[in-house]
Amino acid sequence: MQATDQPRLFSISAVATALDVSPSIIRIWERDGLIDAPMRIGGDARRVYREDEVEVIRLLAESRRRQRRQQRQRQQPAQHS
Repeated sequence: MQATDQPRLFSISAVATALDVSPSIIRIWERDGLIDAPMRIGGDARRVYREDEVEVIRLLAESRRRQRRQQRQRQQPAQHS
């Protein structure tokens, strides 16, 4: 990466939409220490995430979906053929 290259930054809403999770879940993961607190920009100190942070959030989202799928499978009654 050259010194003039700027990292791509993504808003919490862009990350949430792209990964199909709610922004509140991302904030919970931040609060619980599962992800590092992101950079904040602007007068309203909006959260922005670098690509490497988005990748960590993507892994958490996939893990969450997998856990929910497993829970649903355990709750379904056994089907007999």
